[in-house]
Order: sequence, then structure tokens, then C-alpha cells
Amino acid sequence: MNHIVRALSDTNNGVRTSALQLVQGISRDEWLAITEEARIEILRLVSFSFHDNAPKVRTAAAFVVGTYVMHDWIRNEETLRTFATDIMTTLRKEETLVVVSRCAWALANLCSCLTPKQENNANDLDSQHITDTFVTSKQISDVVVSLAKDYDDQSQTQDKIRTSSIRAL
Repeated sequence: MNHIVRALSDTNNGVRTSALQLVQGISRDEWLAITEEARIEILRLVSFSFHDNAPKVRTAAAFVVGTYVMHDWIRNEETLRTFATDIMTTLRKEETLVVVSRCAWALANLCSCLTPKQENNANDLDSQHITDTFVTSKQISDVVVSLAKDYDDQSQTQDKIRTSSIRAL
């Protein structure tokens, strides 16, 4: 998997985008076969990709995150918190509509997999949560409301942004 890490760090944005698409398609068994060190580095580079100069790389990063949050085998509090921060930071500053649209979709997926932490629950180890839910919920709702308000033109992409923001709520 070192080749994936190298490709995610490549100087060519086409290579970085392709590497992110490859990461997005990794199955549960393939993910678990990767060393813990490589998994951590891949997730770090996916997170870093939200700050890439190329919009197609940022879009691909959002697609990875939006897909990964739906897999219980990759979700944990640290990963969810990192992904939520990446998405919200990108949404606050992003001007490229296709990136905003994919980030809004990823945020909606992230919100759909969050469950409140329940004390003394036998299944608590399996539940996906962020412990400081009030702060996180407030931050997410602020971003989602701004998406719904800021993208009110009648384009297909802006319709997707509004639909994803409603789904996130």
C-alpha cells in the first residue's frame, strides 16, 4: 500500500485524484489487510487533500469521506471528528460549486451515521458517536443552514447542495 501513499503525495493532481478514487474503492478486507501505520497515513493524506489547490482533488477527497463514513469498519470518534472538521472547514471557504456539492453530500452522509452516545448501553462499543455532540451539532447545523441560504439559485448543482443540506439536518 506504499504506492497509494506515494500517489496521494504526488505532484500531479491527476495522480492524486486517481489515488483518492482508488482509496475510495478499498473494501473492508483490503482495509484490514493494510498495516495500521499505512491506514493512518492514508487517512491523514485524505484529510490533507481537502486543502489541495486542485478542485478535482478536493472533490475526490469529499467523495472518499462521504463513502467511508457509511462503512462501520472505518468509523470511530477520531475519524468522524476529523472528517467533520475537514468538510466544515472546506464548506466555509470553498467557492467551486462542484466541491461544495460533494462536501455537502459527504456531510449529509456523516450526519446520517451519527448516533447519540448512550451510557450503559451494551452496544455502545459499536455505536458511532462524537462525545461532544452539542458543540458538534451546533457547528454542523450552522454550516448546513448557511448552505441552504447561500445556494438559492435554480441550478442543478445548487439544488444538490440544498438537498444535501436538508438531509444533513
